[in-house]
Amino acid sequence: MLNDIVKVEPRGGYRLWLQFQDGLEGEVDLGPRLTFQGVFASLRDPAYFARVRVNPELGTICWPNDADWGSAGALLPRDRAGNRDSPGGTGERQAVISGA
Repeated sequence: MLNDIVKVEPRGGYRLWLQFQDGLEGEVDLGPRLTFQGVFASLRDPAYFARVRVNPELGTICWPNDADWGSAGALLPRDRAGNRDSPGGTGERQAVISGA
């Protein structure tokens, strides 16, 4: 089962706060993972990057130029065993989302 993104808020720089349909939420810094090439070139401008929104049909994030992150699952955190969609076994529903 896919875990769609249902809310997004820019948090400055290239950081975003995300909430997934199961209630998991946290921040992700896309700066180190963006190449700023092709359709993502306009995201270099922090003001444009902040125009991020959720595409409810795809369950992922996108921008006005139709650039989309493609896979919400790639933004989910991993627990220590490498399992996705886990807040690390703490029982809490918040996590710093690494996507590593």
